[in-house]
Order: sequence, then structure tokens, then C-alpha cells
Amino acid sequence: MYKGYAISLILMVFLISSCASPQKSFNKGDYDKAYKSALKILKKGKKSRKDLTTLNKSFEQILNREQGKIADYNRSDVIEDWEEAYGLYDGLLDKYEEGKNYLDNDFDATMDIVYEEQERLRLDIGDSYFNLGELQLEAYAESGNKLAAQEAYYLYTKAAEYGHTDPLLSERQAYAQTEGVITVLVIAEERWGISFAYDIDREFSRVERWSQDFKEVLYERRVDADCTIEIEFSDLDRRVRDNRSNQTYREEVQDGFETRQDTSGTTTQVPRYVTVSAQVTTIREEISFEWTARARIFGDRDYCREYRERTFRAEEVLVNEIYEIRGDTRAVPREFQDSRYDNRREEEIIRELIEELYDDFERAYF
Repeated sequence: MYKGYAISLILMVFLISSCASPQKSFNKGDYDKAYKSALKILKKGKKSRKDLTTLNKSFEQILNREQGKIADYNRSDVIEDWEEAYGLYDGLLDKYEEGKNYLDNDFDATMDIVYEEQERLRLDIGDSYFNLGELQLEAYAESGNKLAAQEAYYLYTKAAEYGHTDPLLSERQAYAQTEGVITVLVIAEERWGISFAYDIDREFSRVERWSQDFKEVLYERRVDADCTIEIEFSDLDRRVRDNRSNQTYREEVQDGFETRQDTSGTTTQVPRYVTVSAQVTTIREEISFEWTARARIFGDRDYCREYRERTFRAEEVLVNEIYEIRGDTRAVPREFQDSRYDNRREEEIIRELIEELYDDFERAYF
């Protein structure tokens, strides 16, 4: 009985506190929470005058607060501030629409004005972005600077987002997009000769997949590029190092049988053991490959500003262990019976080095 009474008491306290929470939030000045919790209660069908009053008083406070913020932003000369005001209009109107069925009719006329104000602001923002786009496109026409064309495209895009209706908008936007493309040419060559030209071209031509937005990336094309990244491969550094060590091994092994006769004349065959030895010379052969590629940048500073000169290095090592045995092989541990070789061919190593260099290059620039 006591447990049941305790549970009922907890539920009663919870219900009371839930009902009291909108007014409590209002008294604390948290009008958004008061509005939200009162609306939640009302939507459940619990239409009490107290909750309706709290809902309306909360919305009135929210309306006054947001209108004050909007007025401050609208007084600014910065278009981004106007966008902040537009967003506040959106939030205010969303709240109104959500609770419209429970709000006093006195708010209808005020909110109609809010709708009209937001619509005028939308038109102003769209017009302003379009006009700014026009200025940037004029700057491109005068200077030929593709960055101005890019900026014009972004401004036209913002104008379109706000529903700007100038019939030239789409045409201007498409033109700015085309004119703003920066061509990046990548050239990769060896310092001397063409020994690995095919493998280098096969790997580095993959860079063209990074063409996007206002960047067209080309590999070894005959074009008048805005920015050129030239990668020069040094001579391949191939070095061989040998390291030798000697170790002597001894082992007692069975070497046939010998006949023994006991006192009764019975003969038996027993194993005969001998000590054998051998010397193992371990030749550790390391063949190291190191390849360096230096990237240099040529072109207009504005167009090449995201690139800088770099040096890339890639290394691979082949390791072979060769065992030379002198003496009785039975004394030698099993792991030294067969030499161990890295079976990769040098052609494979070269391809791996080129792949490493390209991966580093791609990470650095794209």
C-alpha cells in the first residue's frame, strides 16, 4: 500500500509541475520555452484559460523581442545583416503558424504586416545581390580577373536564392560561371631521359579527376594555363649494401648403427652419434630506392595562391638474406637451410615509388 501511495504521489507531483511549467518558464523570462510547453499542453486537448493566457503573453514577448532585433539588423548597410533579419522573420513566422489556432485574433493583423515586411526585405536582398553581381562582372570585363567572375557567380546565385526575377539573371550567372574557370596544368617529367615516362604519365594523369567548380585540372595538354604545376623527377637513387656475419653451429646427430654383444652372446644394433659442425655466412643484401620529385609553380599569383613549391620523396627497400654453408649441413638450424629473397621485381618497385609520389602530390595540392 505504501509503495502504491508513493507512486501515485510522484505522478501527481509530476502532473502538477508539468501544468505549472509554462507559467514558471514565463516568470523566469524564458518566453520561448513557455510558449513551446503551453502549446504542447493545448495541442493535447487540455484547453485551460491559464495556458492560453501564458501562450499569448509569451508570443507577445517573443514578437516584441524579435521585432527589436530585426529593426537593428535592418538599420545596417551590410547585406549579411539583412539576411540575419530575414532569418529572424522566418523563425517568428514559424512560431506564429505553429500556434495560430490558439493565439488571439489580435495578432493576425500584426503578423500580416510581418509577412509583408519579410517579402519586401526578400526583394531588397535579391536586388542587392544582383546589383553586386553586376558590379563584379563589370570588374571582370575591365580587368580580366577570373576571381571577379567567380565572385559575380556567387552573388548571382544568392540573388536567385532570394527569388530575384530579373530576366538576365540566369544568363549572367551562366556567363560568370564559364568565365571564372581557372585552368591548372600539371606537367610531370624526368630530369634526364624518358626511362619511366610511361609509368609517370599513367599515374599522374589521374589528377584530371580533380576538376570541379571553377577549377579545370589538365595533365600535359597544349593549353594556355592560368597556373602550372611542374613536377621534375630527379635521377632514381639506387644503392646496394651488403652486411656479412659468420656463425658456427655444432650438433650431435645419428650416424648409422653399431653392433653390440652382451655377456650372453646376444647382439643388438644401437644408434651411433657423432658431433658435426658447419659455418654459416649470412649475407644481408639491402637494395634501397629513393626518388625525389620537386614541384614548382608558374602563373598568376592570384590564380596560384593555393599552391606552393614542395619536394616529395618516396623510398622502397628490397631485402635479401643469402646463407652460404661450409661444413656438414646437418648442424645448421632449419631456418638457415634456404635463402630468403624479396621477389618483387625492380619494375614493380618503380611503380610503387611513382604511386607514393603521386599520392603525396595529390594530398598536398588537391
